[in-house]
Amino acid sequence: MATRWADAVIIGTDSGSVTLNPAKLQKPRLQYMKTRPQALALSPSSHRIYAAMGSDLLVFDRFSSDELTRQELPGIIGEIRTDPWGRYLLLRPAR
Repeated sequence: MATRWADAVIIGTDSGSVTLNPAKLQKPRLQYMKTRPQALALSPSSHRIYAAMGSDLLVFDRFSSDELTRQELPGIIGEIRTDPWGRYLLLRPAR
């Protein structure tokens, strides 16, 4: 997944997510998670990373890699989408 301005690329891995900046030569940033995220999404402003791990929704700050919030949901999340203005977060169940 890439930002609209292509200043960051988010890749889901077995141990979390990796953030790369294709415009600069810098070390990739690893956001460690206990398990592999089923879905990843970026906010429209690209400041927040949304990750689905089972029935948990995690929100991270892209620049500091701090976990901002964690919300447990009633089911497993299959896909995450945001609206263009960042007002709504749409979650699709896995089944």
